Order: sequence, then C-alpha cells, then structure tokens
Amino acid sequence: FMTVPGGSDPFDKNNLRTAGETSWNTVMTRSGENPETWRRYVSSSALLSSQQYTFTSEFYGYGVYKGSETLQALGSGTTYNGKNYAGIPLEKFNSADFQTITQAEAKEKALSSLYEKSSALEPLYKKMSNGDNAIGYRRASLSPVAQRILALAASDNYWRPEENSKLPLHLLARAGYLFPQLGVVLHTDQIPALKRAIFVQARHEVTPQIGIAAWYLRSVGGNSHRFLTANGTGNDVDVFDTTANVIGIGAKWQLGKNLALSVDYGQNRSSFGRYMNGATRWAHTAGTSAFTPQGRAYGGTPTFRVLRLDVGRADMDAAGSWNAFVDYKAFEHGSFFGGNGTEALPDRYLDGIRSFTVGAGYVPVENLLVETFYTFGAKGLHARDTLYGAENFKLGNYTRVQVTYRF
Repeated sequence: FMTVPGGSDPFDKNNLRTAGETSWNTVMTRSGENPETWRRYVSSSALLSSQQYTFTSEFYGYGVYKGSETLQALGSGTTYNGKNYAGIPLEKFNSADFQTITQAEAKEKALSSLYEKSSALEPLYKKMSNGDNAIGYRRASLSPVAQRILALAASDNYWRPEENSKLPLHLLARAGYLFPQLGVVLHTDQIPALKRAIFVQARHEVTPQIGIAAWYLRSVGGNSHRFLTANGTGNDVDVFDTTANVIGIGAKWQLGKNLALSVDYGQNRSSFGRYMNGATRWAHTAGTSAFTPQGRAYGGTPTFRVLRLDVGRADMDAAGSWNAFVDYKAFEHGSFFGGNGTEALPDRYLDGIRSFTVGAGYVPVENLLVETFYTFGAKGLHARDTLYGAENFKLGNYTRVQVTYRF
C-alpha cells in the first residue's frame, strides 16, 4: 500500500498490482535467486536468542506453505535486501506441508496477496518473557484491503466516532486492533460464604410462655476479601478480613396451645457490613446521561429484624396435622449471609429486602409434608446502583410449593 503513488487510489486493484510489480522487480534485481550471506544482531525473536548471527540464504525453489504452524519471523535485524525471513522449528517441519510452484505462479501470488485473502498472510504478535514482541505470520482471515481499511479506521487521524471514542468493533478485534474502553462495570454484590465461623447461643425461659435468646456469630480463618469500587477513571480498593461479626437477640411468646409470636433482631458490626450497607457516590450533571462514580460511602451498621406469628403445628408423625404462619422480615444488605435453599424464599428475596410472607403446611399422610408459601410487598431497603446512578426497586410476588417426604 505504501508503494502506491501518491494521489492515486490505494485500493484500486490495478494500482496495487503495479506497486507489487515494482517491489518484485526491486527484490529480484538486488538478489534474485542468488545465495546471500549477512551478519546481524537479532532481537525480538521467538526462534533465536538475542545475539549476533551470521546468516546464509540458499535458494531451493518457489513454494507455498500449506501447514498449520505459524511462520515465525527470525526477528528484528534479519530483513535483508528487501526480504523478510520467517521459519518453523525443525521439530515441527514437514516437507509434505510445502507445495512447489513456478516462478510465474510465485509472482502472481505475491501480486494478488496485496488484495486477495487466499494468498495473503497476516501478522501475529507474541509477548516474550523479556518484554519484547515477536512476530509471526499465518494465513490471513481478512483481505489486505480490508486490513488496510481497518487500520485507517483505527487511526486517530481518520476516524473519531461517538464524540471521539474508540469503539471495540468486532472486525477491528479480529484484525488485532484492540482499544481500551473506559467505562463502568456493574456486578452483583456477592456476600462471601462463611467457610469457618464461631457461633455461641444462650437461651432462657422467663416464664412457661415466654422464652428469650441471645447469640453471637463471627467469621474466622483469616480469609481476605478484596472489593473494587469505581472512582473516576480508577478504582478504590477495600480489603476485609472479617465479614461476619453478628450479634442477635430473639424472643418467643406462646400465646396459646397452637399460637405463638416470635421476634428476632440482629446487627453485623463488621466494617464489611457497613461497606455493603453503603452506597456509591455519583457526580451527575442535570439534564445529561453522564454519571461519574466517585467511590463508595460506608453505611450504618446493617441490621435484620423478623416478626412472625405461627398457628398450629404440622407433625410428620401425625396425619392430618397442619400449620400456618405470617411474617414480616427485613435484612439490610450486609446482614444476611445466605440460606440453605429449602425455606420459603431464595436469597434474592432476602438480602437487602423487606417483605411479607404467608404460608401453610399440611401432613396428608404420615411422613409426607406439603407446604405452600406466598411472598408479597418485596421491596429494596436501599437504592441499588445502575449505570445511571442509584435507583429504588421492587420485586414481584413470589409463590413456592414444596413437598417433603421422610424415609
């Protein structure tokens, strides 16, 4: 492309062939098919170590490589008399991978390689352990004309779409033109599982109808958890060694033989809990869609509270027994560490959510329990991040039916 005369169309087939003819004749005039010897210092090579070499080139004929190996350039400093040399490690060499052709056929392939994908090669780049970039060649996935168009499109001098942003278009990626695209990545807050923890509980019966309890849960084991929060064009980093430092109290009042009211309250007093219960800070210009994150503000100590009324008792040893309940629950983000998946609700409806649930259970025959649950009024306790600032949200009503068989 660079040898096409200025002012002429660099994508015109005839112009490309004329330029290729000039290059072919220049190389043939300099050395042609004659042996060559030269001395160079080689670097940036995947085949040779960086040092001084004496090279000897002998001509055996014209051919086309049909194998699957990457042709690896000998490295910086090995170009001589207009020729670029590339090779294959001896242990991967197979003479059957080479097809012999005539000089005329070789010249035609050289000329057509300027515009046809079938006869062209494309470069590959490999980062070496010493930091150098080695180059190799493989059969082109795009025609040289398309490659040239993409190269121009990727240049700051020719194409600046979308208010001068560089878009990672898939064709540019295929051709090896990759651009960093700065932006905000949204991800779901994942409360880490407690691999090891200490749990202590004390209970006391105040009266035959009233009982109270207190408990403490603390994660142990020294597991560190690292969180990144966008702040401008960078990230703030927070590291937590203790995720759970929870204290809880509860009480149960037996109102009658088959009627009970219970209440639970607790706090996660760890820094991790306050981090999760916090909010991202945003800079926003009114009337625009520009929201710039400015780190995260810690929130207050996250709490949870549950109020539940139970009627009856479903006993799998007693056919015909039943139970029903209604509850209100609220778990601030950072106070909930996950359930076992067998209760009325999945974690999605508990973490950072307040809701109401009504449920009932029935034992039609011994060892068989049928339960149904209906949750409504599920609403986030705090706003959650979006690409355009924080927003409040609600969840749809949730119904669950499950059957438990004991054997």
